[in-house]
Amino acid sequence: MKERLNNDWQFIEQPLGENFSFQKVLDLAEQFEKISIPHDWLIKDVKHLYRDSEGWYKRQLWVETAEELTNQQHFLQFDGVYMDCEIYLNQVKIFEWKNGYTGFEIAITEHLQVGKNELVIRVRNQTPNTRWYSGAGIYRHVWYRKTVLTYLVSNGVYVNLAQKSETDWLVTIETMIRNTQKKVCVGTLSHVLSYQDKQVEKVSQQLTIPPNELFVHTEKFWVRAPQLWSTERPQLYQLVTTFETGYTSSHNLENLGFRKIDLTTNKGLFLNGKSMKIQGVCLHHDLGLLGSAVNQVALKRQLNLLKEMGVNAIRTAHNPATPELLALADELGFLVQSELTDVWRHPKTTYDYARFFDDWVARDVESWIKRERNHPSVFMWSIGNEISDTHNRDDGEATLKRLVTYVKQFDPYQNAVITFGTNYLLWEKTQKAAAILKIVGYNYGETLYQEHHEKYPDWVIYGSETASVVQSRGIYHFPLAQSMLADDDFQCSALGNSRTSWGAKSIEDCLIFERDCSFSLGQFIWSGFDYIGEPTPYHSKTAYLGQIDTAGFPKDAYYIFQAAWTDYRKAPMIHLFPYWDFSENQLIDLRVCSNAPEIELFFNGESLGRRQLDKLIENWHLPYQTGQLLAKAYDEFGHVVAEDSVQSFSDAKTISTQLDKTILLANGEDIAFLEISMRDDKGTFVANANNWVQVEVSGAGVLIGLDNGDSTDFTEYKGNVKPLFSGKLLAMIGSTTQSGEIQVCVKSPTLETVTLSLTSETLKTLTYRAKQEPIRQLVLPEILPVRKIALTTNLSSTQIKTSEKEILITATLFPKQATYQALDWRVTDVKGIDSSLAEIKVLDDKTVKLTPLADGDIFIRCGTKNGAAQIQNYALLPLTILGFKEALLNAYQQITGGLYTRSNLPLSNGNARGVATSRGEESWVVFDKVDFGTFGSDELTLSLFPLEDNPFEIEIWQGYPHEPESACVATVIYTQGTQWNTYQDQQFSLPKRLKGVQTISFVFRQKVHLGSFVFEKQAKAFTSLLANEADEIYGDSFEIRKDVIEHIGNNVVLEFSEMAFGDVGATAIQIIGRANQVTTSIQLKISDEKETRKIFLDFPESHDYSCVEFALERIIGNHQITFIFLPGADFNFKSFQFKK
Repeated sequence: MKERLNNDWQFIEQPLGENFSFQKVLDLAEQFEKISIPHDWLIKDVKHLYRDSEGWYKRQLWVETAEELTNQQHFLQFDGVYMDCEIYLNQVKIFEWKNGYTGFEIAITEHLQVGKNELVIRVRNQTPNTRWYSGAGIYRHVWYRKTVLTYLVSNGVYVNLAQKSETDWLVTIETMIRNTQKKVCVGTLSHVLSYQDKQVEKVSQQLTIPPNELFVHTEKFWVRAPQLWSTERPQLYQLVTTFETGYTSSHNLENLGFRKIDLTTNKGLFLNGKSMKIQGVCLHHDLGLLGSAVNQVALKRQLNLLKEMGVNAIRTAHNPATPELLALADELGFLVQSELTDVWRHPKTTYDYARFFDDWVARDVESWIKRERNHPSVFMWSIGNEISDTHNRDDGEATLKRLVTYVKQFDPYQNAVITFGTNYLLWEKTQKAAAILKIVGYNYGETLYQEHHEKYPDWVIYGSETASVVQSRGIYHFPLAQSMLADDDFQCSALGNSRTSWGAKSIEDCLIFERDCSFSLGQFIWSGFDYIGEPTPYHSKTAYLGQIDTAGFPKDAYYIFQAAWTDYRKAPMIHLFPYWDFSENQLIDLRVCSNAPEIELFFNGESLGRRQLDKLIENWHLPYQTGQLLAKAYDEFGHVVAEDSVQSFSDAKTISTQLDKTILLANGEDIAFLEISMRDDKGTFVANANNWVQVEVSGAGVLIGLDNGDSTDFTEYKGNVKPLFSGKLLAMIGSTTQSGEIQVCVKSPTLETVTLSLTSETLKTLTYRAKQEPIRQLVLPEILPVRKIALTTNLSSTQIKTSEKEILITATLFPKQATYQALDWRVTDVKGIDSSLAEIKVLDDKTVKLTPLADGDIFIRCGTKNGAAQIQNYALLPLTILGFKEALLNAYQQITGGLYTRSNLPLSNGNARGVATSRGEESWVVFDKVDFGTFGSDELTLSLFPLEDNPFEIEIWQGYPHEPESACVATVIYTQGTQWNTYQDQQFSLPKRLKGVQTISFVFRQKVHLGSFVFEKQAKAFTSLLANEADEIYGDSFEIRKDVIEHIGNNVVLEFSEMAFGDVGATAIQIIGRANQVTTSIQLKISDEKETRKIFLDFPESHDYSCVEFALERIIGNHQITFIFLPGADFNFKSFQFKK
């Protein structure tokens, strides 16, 4: 017998390292809260998702009679506890397990007693222990298993289905039976294979099991012409294994699928003889507002959304998945690459699995493989992701071989093949490790495919991680042509122009490359869903990398993949974006994707063009006007097979709700997913609505939580109040163990409340019921946010010429009665970087005056924070300035990396509007027209985020590298190391000052994000100046050398202008020189607009260069300094410096 043990638990969170004792558990008994398993204790506090703490769980186990202990074996099974847990039974520590993702079973018979037994689980969460959000606690199911004394071992039935001819399949079953008795046990082992409740085959054999022995029996039989399992038709068989002794029995059930997978080096993947591409996604284990707590209903919703997208494979990044996911993958038809770990022996974070690896990995691999090896969906064992051990460690190859040995030990029939995914395949050491596996996953390594296919013809190549194009659902940063990663609103553009430094140029490029690469198996894109953690490029809450947000709402990218991965003959589709609500006459990029061969776009009934769809997506450009856009898809016969439309809308007037179902199962686990949105007065969806909403649930249900998919929103998941994001909000309505009606009430300020009803029903066969936890009751804020800003100007066009007298820009807010009326104005370039080409002056709360300063393109940004810390949304007005002065970059103000003008190869977006260099190639980051002024500077500060921790060289060039007039000024070494997603400053002194308007180039030879650079503006008056740096030099005789003027004779004059002494002033001057024959008299002239002071200095005769200091009456303010050499002089003048 095996039953869930998810009820009747109690929990308390404690400080990490708290002295644990059973007495303390007793002392805190009244502070424990009642919970159900699965449980993630971190998710309740969104602002502290990575806190250090411990979780203590407790519950009771009851043994009614002594016979239960003498005639049965008792086990506890945990599908997953994150992480580092200890199990105590009746005040005795009986077990521990370190890995947070592998399951484990504990034999507890000898620790039980008749009557009440106290079970306590201690779980430690010390951070950082992973690169993403892990959750913490008993987040997967717990089982109580009771068996007879001779029983089938958990995960001890191992099945291999091998096709031996076109129709004949050999079934091999290895069965592990344990006899715990001191005597021989004689029994019958039987296997019954069924399909759709009809018996296909039955085999039985009488066995004699020696006392106290683990016995392994192998059985083989043939099945003819079975129904095959595939991603399109996932046909499942059931295998029931039973060991009976006449008076006792032990049972095991396995779902099996007959399938044959061939991985070829030249033609890719074949499933049951049919060629197919992996159309896969990488999937982290959190479930949005549920955190890491497993729920099969939520999991199935995820997988159904992926199936509709055209996905046929899942990579369990980067850990073994919950058993429920694999069962659903078998049922729904997904191939699964099951992954073991993100680290081996050498850590990526301080407290990750690396600290346990050597002692625990053998047990973890055994648990991982045995639990998953019979699933037809599982076709790859990935033994690691981006493992640095194979790149920069000498022990990496040995560890890889060790892991391969373990996997083969527990899957000797190779139901799945062994692989890994790595981003280190540029380097020979990792290539050597990959050559051992020969089935090689490339993380963002598509540029290496062809080279490695030729170099290693026996390798099977595929994309283990690709794409990584970031996007926020319903957020659009224009123009499409400008790639930009970071922006003021801490969002990423869903247009498709937010490119990471390591990922694909675009989704369509990623798809087309894989489509055309005949030898690649396919790809796993990063990622299927947004997930909590890794919020590149910001320090927000969730990743932006999914095609579906954490609430389960598809982004526009979802439909581009759907266009590539589905067949219009079976499921025609077309998708048009963005929504249609912008500033009047703003030029909008429109995009249409479809799986059909031809599309057409209409505006207000007029065709904007009919196009063949060769590259999955087509673009149009249209100035915004009120109206409707309609996109049509045509088949090869010219028939319309799909349509999509967007139209203008106004402010929200009504609340709209949509349930995925209205009947729930009263088991405490079922969930109804309620989508909340807004409609305007015409019933049109308000796509940019951000209204605050409160949800209340009563009756036979509970509110589990709210999610809007917004990475910047830190209102609680486990609360009843949250704003819409890009027009949508998800509420999860959970069942309880009671049947009856569930009432849901949805409220929003100024709008009429909406109520709806659901029904919760009880099934008589239901034996297990869970309990949902209560959420936090919050007050609905009486806030009406700004959803849109529209900008207008008094200009007749977008060009600003010198004839323009006064340029005014006005903002209009929607809704007009919005709570937050304050606006933030900026002048930027196309990337959103502050521009010096114009200035703005705020005239009133909605109007600014623009003053043009220099030629070029500018963008007026007007944003609202809506009461938050950062901009929530903004409007954009592009303008062009003509006829003013040339635009220059000021060397003494931060120059953002994104302002680079040239490079020797394509560069990508860096974090925070920086620029990222290429990996494995020399990258030149060039900035033209950098103005250093007449004096210049030699003190440079670079702000960098390198991806590697090693010191590295940077060449600094004056000019474009290696051109005839260019020169390498310095080679410096950056030594600050790396902090993920963080720029660090380092200062460098150059051997010369750079002056005037220059081209400055930085040459990198590894992957680096250049955030910005700036030169220190040096005080010329107090800097050591070479004599030959004089602004003017004239007179009878002198010789200018590299760093000195020699043999200065009669009436030679050296003039130094723009000497600013400030209010403190100078009181002395030091002169370094040599008076060659006799004491040299020098007249020092100090001039400003009002007066001229003359001071005579006598520099004594010297045979070598010497430094002589002369006291001066204090010099303040701005002056010109002139050195005049009198008759009879013969002086070598090296340098001088004024002193305060």
